[in-house]
Amino acid sequence: MKHFYINSVINSIALTAGPDQPGTWLFSCGDRWLLLTPPRLQRLAILLGIRDRRIAPLVTAVRRESPWAAEFSRRLGLVEPEPVVAALRPRCDGLHETHSDDVSLPCPDCRRREAEEARQAPTPPVLRDRERDREVRNRLAETDPCLFHNGELSPNWKYNASRRLELDWDAAARRVLMGARYRQVARELGCSVGILHREVHKRKYWEDN
Repeated sequence: MKHFYINSVINSIALTAGPDQPGTWLFSCGDRWLLLTPPRLQRLAILLGIRDRRIAPLVTAVRRESPWAAEFSRRLGLVEPEPVVAALRPRCDGLHETHSDDVSLPCPDCRRREAEEARQAPTPPVLRDRERDREVRNRLAETDPCLFHNGELSPNWKYNASRRLELDWDAAARRVLMGARYRQVARELGCSVGILHREVHKRKYWEDN
């Protein structure tokens, strides 16, 4: 709950409502602030109109947070708000307790999740880079399709595939441990002696040889 004060140009400040009665006047920031009461807001709404850009935010604020919310609403001809109601969350379909004016707004959990998603969303420069990348890839797919393998850009993929060794290194290591020569096993596997030597030494039992 908060008490609201206004100055001569209808700027407002809000102070937490304590057990003591609020003061009529408040002096702060070199200005005098008058306690906003239901009769005072009613007179301002009559003079300026309840939709005035200075009055409308005050109406919303006092209906939500003032201890006199019901009296403010009656004076302004508005339906008295219920301070807290159980409502269905509009985004996640769960129940939450909120002020009646905030029933249609996302719940705090949804707002936090949306803020986190916004922080993780790619920035405009990243999106521009991705779009340029797609344009270049599409152009390459038309002019030089041999650069692609299974739909993925992979220059010289045939050469790289021939260098990719997916062999049974455990069986090769056992052959070496049984006395076969590195050069002979490497020739049978179709790999270099250096690669075979490295793979054999990765096995814990190579020292037994």
